[in-house]
Amino acid sequence: MEFEYLKANVFQLLMNLVYALFSLLAGIFAFRFIDKYIFREIDFMQEIKNGNTAAAIISAAIFMFVAFIVGFSMI
Repeated sequence: MEFEYLKANVFQLLMNLVYALFSLLAGIFAFRFIDKYIFREIDFMQEIKNGNTAAAIISAAIFMFVAFIVGFSMI
């Protein structure tokens, strides 16, 4: 009985790690896509390095949007 419980917990942990990695990769892909094709004139990474707070907020909003989409798709 205890082994089955442990096996179920390990499986659930591994599935959560897979979902987390998928979310991270989807967020990075979405950020790169939006940075390259939608906002062609703006280099977000350089703007953030220069201290532009608005660019950092837009970048965070993109990652949050992707996180919400992936999170709600798992429900």
